[in-house]
Amino acid sequence: MAMLGVIIIALLYVYFFFLAFNNDPNTMPALFAAFAATIIVPVIMYALGLLAKNMADYSNPGQEEISEESAGDDGKQKDEAE
Repeated sequence: MAMLGVIIIALLYVYFFFLAFNNDPNTMPALFAAFAATIIVPVIMYALGLLAKNMADYSNPGQEEISEESAGDDGKQKDEAE
């Protein structure tokens, strides 16, 4: 995921240099877009990573506790039956 952000930012700078060497009037807005993306893209990717981590925690709350308790109950019932 981080590599995708690096590629996006690098492509913006390559585009900026292309415009600069061709003396295009859109060079300055492209430079400002590249500077903004240098800050905004990593912040958005960090926020998405936090969101994904939190969503994974809420997708199956208590899953480990339930499976451990049921495994322990099955073992006790088998011992009592014998």
